[in-house]
Amino acid sequence: MLKKMILLGIVLIALLGAGTALVYKREASLTLRIKQYHSAVSAQDFETAYNLANQLAADGYLPAHGFLAMLYENGTGVIQNMDIAVAQYKLAAMSGDAAAQTHLAGLYLSGKGVEESQTMAVHWYEKAAAQNHPEAQYELGRLYQNGTLKTEDTNKARTLLMGASQGGYARANTILANMDASELGLR
Repeated sequence: MLKKMILLGIVLIALLGAGTALVYKREASLTLRIKQYHSAVSAQDFETAYNLANQLAADGYLPAHGFLAMLYENGTGVIQNMDIAVAQYKLAAMSGDAAAQTHLAGLYLSGKGVEESQTMAVHWYEKAAAQNHPEAQYELGRLYQNGTLKTEDTNKARTLLMGASQGGYARANTILANMDASELGLR
């Protein structure tokens, strides 16, 4: 009985080890393909970028829908199609991809490819800002800072813009400096 339990333990440890190795191999492969996608975009090899993004999305990597959306929005590697771009952004945004949420919010704010909706723009900016996405924090901060949201909320604007600044979004620094100057009566 003890030998069977020891043997079963050894088998389980071996299976766990093999499973862990497969997970690491899959993650390494995913990371490599994501890097290849970004390299293809940088090299303006949009056909390869499209194929990689499509493959990543088919393999269940949900942020790849945001990659596809960018290609369709700009007509790079594919025929420009805002309907497909918006659908792909929504898939990525609903999966929690902050970059896609931010971009989708911008589309709603401008009415590009979707019906203009400040409510939907704020919804997606807030989701991305909650994940500390600097561009979303900046854009949402600007909406609060300049009163676009019907009520000016400088405290909320400052908090969001500080987050954007700390996240490396340099444009936030200019707005913060202008807010400080205005509060000090220098403007």
